[in-house]
Amino acid sequence: MADIKVRIGQSDAIKVTSTGLQRGDIAFSVSGGTANVTQLDVSGQSGLNNLSLTGIATFKPDTFGATGIIIDGINEQLNIGTGVTITSNSLLIGGPVSFDSLLVTGISTINSSGGITTTGGDLFVGSDLFVKDNLKVEGTSELIGVTTLRGGTITLGDADTDNINVGGEFISNLIPNSNNIYSLGSATKQWSDLRVVSLNVSGSTSLVGNVTLQNNLVINQNASIGGITTFSNIQDNTLGNVDSGAVQLDGGLGVAKNVTVGGGLSVTGNSFFIGEVTFSSGTNGTISIGDSIGDNVVFNADVNSSFIPNINDTYDLGSSSQKWKNLFLSSNAGIGSLHVAGVSTYVGVATFQSNVFVDGTLTAGLIDGGSF
Repeated sequence: MADIKVRIGQSDAIKVTSTGLQRGDIAFSVSGGTANVTQLDVSGQSGLNNLSLTGIATFKPDTFGATGIIIDGINEQLNIGTGVTITSNSLLIGGPVSFDSLLVTGISTINSSGGITTTGGDLFVGSDLFVKDNLKVEGTSELIGVTTLRGGTITLGDADTDNINVGGEFISNLIPNSNNIYSLGSATKQWSDLRVVSLNVSGSTSLVGNVTLQNNLVINQNASIGGITTFSNIQDNTLGNVDSGAVQLDGGLGVAKNVTVGGGLSVTGNSFFIGEVTFSSGTNGTISIGDSIGDNVVFNADVNSSFIPNINDTYDLGSSSQKWKNLFLSSNAGIGSLHVAGVSTYVGVATFQSNVFVDGTLTAGLIDGGSF
């Protein structure tokens, strides 16, 4: 049974003592107004609907084990037990704490190695979030807005079994950190189509399969093409102009096998042919060697065929001002008219079917037929 005693006066204005109280029993109650107390010392629990304190209030653990509360208005500090310290601009929690709802308008610092754990819902940060050390996300992350990953090395995925899906579009260049080190694709995992406006290749290039180029192709180094290459551009070349046509090469061209040219071929420099060379006249029936009398034709090899004019009794060998030197024949010479200005020597039998006019001396071993 509870024993409650009340004393008024002497050293204490009002003193209420009680023994035998159970949790929920009330020893002192003020209702229906406001109690202005200069000093209030409560050794047990107090249930207050509204408490306004202007001085120092000390809350100590009672017999029921309740945690004490210390409110220090001079230092602007609120101590709850030994685990929580609240000052005018900060909240310090020394031990574990559970919040149904926590709203922080300033900067929050969590020194615990355990960090923040949410088991029942999301963690919402209304402003900037600064993570000093590592950030590990085990689930799906959705970043809305501009995201900047900076500093050191940024790694996407930790194994070739991971997938990277880019749903947006690039608005910047894609430049490797080191020159001539990294590849796009591999021998077993190749990209499907490469669509670029201008392709500039500085090193050796190996193209296997069909390649479609709708614009310019600039190659500064070697290019190795393993498949058939077709240029769909039908721009023709102006003969003699190396800067025209669908394919333009600033360097040399080496071809290991056959080359077929469907149109004209213009070579401004020296041409060197090894092997059998055949010039076919095509549809017009004419093969021209040289385009003026200032050009020279040199035969370093032997002529391995007959030398027959296209039309009988029309073309000359030499002219009155440019004559061949000597004529060496081992068999018959069918000549309509022969004019020899110098000394002529015939070894063997010479047969003349028409007149022979000699302006100088005629020396002969035997002359048969005709009159002189």
